[in-house]
Amino acid sequence: MMEYVINQLGKMLLRINIPKLNYSLRNVPTGEIESWFNEKKFFFILSIGRSGSMFLADLLNKDEKNLVLHEPTRLDFLAYSQAFQEAQMTYDYISEFRKKLIYSHNHLSELSQYGEVNSLLRRHAQSIRQNIPNVKVFHLVRDGRDVVRSMMARRTFTKKDPFSMIIHPNKKDDYYGDWSEMDRFERLCWYWWIENKYLADTIGNPLIFEKLIKDYDYFQDNLLIPLGIDINRESWEDKINQPKNSTTQHAIPHWSKWKPERVEQFEKICGSLMEGFGYYGK
Repeated sequence: MMEYVINQLGKMLLRINIPKLNYSLRNVPTGEIESWFNEKKFFFILSIGRSGSMFLADLLNKDEKNLVLHEPTRLDFLAYSQAFQEAQMTYDYISEFRKKLIYSHNHLSELSQYGEVNSLLRRHAQSIRQNIPNVKVFHLVRDGRDVVRSMMARRTFTKKDPFSMIIHPNKKDDYYGDWSEMDRFERLCWYWWIENKYLADTIGNPLIFEKLIKDYDYFQDNLLIPLGIDINRESWEDKINQPKNSTTQHAIPHWSKWKPERVEQFEKICGSLMEGFGYYGK
């Protein structure tokens, strides 16, 4: 029932907002939007939530030739929930709404490159590539132990967050039959695993968040140079030494102090992907 309500709400809001956006662009000549996109460069850095996306957006904005936003529209929350259930909805959301929204908000600016660091469009990666020319798409990943710990302190997979409550394994998922017996910690482990597996399969070559904030050369080689962004070492150091959008009160201890049963739960679900990302000393 909740899935139906969320999906219908999303469709209703898009039925309202797409005509409003189209009306605001009614005097734009045919082809002008495509011409504008062809003249600019674009990038999207996608991740699951609690992976450092807000921090990274702020850091990349230090190059004033670019505009880098973090999750600029609340409608992406609904779009993500819909996309997880119905992948075919992603194409229209990007082509009919988000692409026009980007143009509407930015076509009068002098920016040379537009970017988003966005955890809500992670299921839209393919549609972004299909609809936006000159775009580069990246997968941002953070240690699953830190992500799960952070999410445990938030509303994810609780009744206070209806958007996450409709996320669950489909019938082809190995965890479909176990879902009703899994506790919230295990469900969050699965969430980190399924979303990062999807992004790794769809995009490849993940950016490791911990390396981006610890190793300037890694940051430069894997992000600055590919994007043509100029942020010097001093500016990078200033930013990484500032407070981050971190969780201040945790519901569970640091993963180094987890009980063996917690470690076993995490490893069973996330271990192979964590190893693939190089988190176990490879």
